[in-house]
Amino acid sequence: MPTGKLPNLDPSPSQAQRDYNALRMEALMILERCLSDENSAAFERFIEAQIAQEAPPVPLMREIAEDLHQRLQSCRQRLFDLRESILHDLKTLVRIDLNSLCAGQDPEYWLLHLLDECYPAVESHIPHAPVEIKLEVFDLMGRTQEAAAIAVRQQIMFEHLYDALMDWALALGIVSARTAWRAALSEHFVQNIWINRL
Repeated sequence: MPTGKLPNLDPSPSQAQRDYNALRMEALMILERCLSDENSAAFERFIEAQIAQEAPPVPLMREIAEDLHQRLQSCRQRLFDLRESILHDLKTLVRIDLNSLCAGQDPEYWLLHLLDECYPAVESHIPHAPVEIKLEVFDLMGRTQEAAAIAVRQQIMFEHLYDALMDWALALGIVSARTAWRAALSEHFVQNIWINRL
């Protein structure tokens, strides 16, 4: 079971890789829970705890950030697909083309205001349609708007976590570089002292 931290001992390469993989799996499990809960707090606490006790490897943070970026791209694609799907379904169901209403608008904005801004246009297009058809159209648009709202909330969360991880990785990279530079400078200084004593 993942321990949530890397050991303080100097591990062998194989042990270091196992620790790396365990920490990565734990991070992704927490990320999945955040996705289910639609709340990023648990993942942020996890990363902050890692940095406080023993900073996780920068490559690991970048790897997780890349996973977040892919999820973010999937959310954007999901919104695009939802828009294309509802446009196609409405054109098939009631022979209305709403492309002019969504032209130039971001998919998320258009989808989140689907019922408010587009349903009246659809309803006026089918004034004499049976009530069952109108209800079917309203339900279809409502389900699409709800799915879009979920995708947008996930997108906002992924953007926030991605930016935070990249900032943390950058900061840790700078600290690591400074530590290495100071160690090299100290070693060079000690060597010069010994050379001068010879």
